[in-house]
Amino acid sequence: MDASGSDGKDRPRDDDAALFANALFLNTTAGSFEKFLDEPGTWEIEHMAVIAWVIDPVTRSMLLVNHRLHGWSCPGGHVEDGESARAATERELFEETGLVSSAPPRCSTISRSVGCARHPSATHWTIGFRFDADSATGLTPEPEQPARWWSIDELPDPRPGDIDRVVDHLFGGHGGTGRPGRDQR
Repeated sequence: MDASGSDGKDRPRDDDAALFANALFLNTTAGSFEKFLDEPGTWEIEHMAVIAWVIDPVTRSMLLVNHRLHGWSCPGGHVEDGESARAATERELFEETGLVSSAPPRCSTISRSVGCARHPSATHWTIGFRFDADSATGLTPEPEQPARWWSIDELPDPRPGDIDRVVDHLFGGHGGTGRPGRDQR
């Protein structure tokens, strides 16, 4: 693996092994994720996506975009060939909200799911990075995909079901909404 986060097989790997140490694993285990990263030949049927968990810890709010397929969800998307997961998350965050990361993100979540509109039969390994931001900062969302800040006590529906669980993780177990989200994926 090189400093760009690529391991030479166009698999985005970040060079800090501790990066995943405190991650919340959703629908998978650390061992399964490591197997995906280490085994050659699965890239066409298993690939990586990223999401940006953007929170304002002061106002206890979360930035979400109204995605045409997923409802209100975190900014994110697929990792491009040769791109590190960190770089992809920063790119997607900027493309979908206009926000520029001012500090390196920390890996907060790793999840596994099957299919999306672009790759219906592929397994998605999604790495989520936490970004702390000021909710007073102006947003520049993509056309027809609004972005806005939501209080963690008033998260909108529809939204992916994992958001409520991750809110607790991001806010140190003190963020729960007390109501489950409806999984739209």
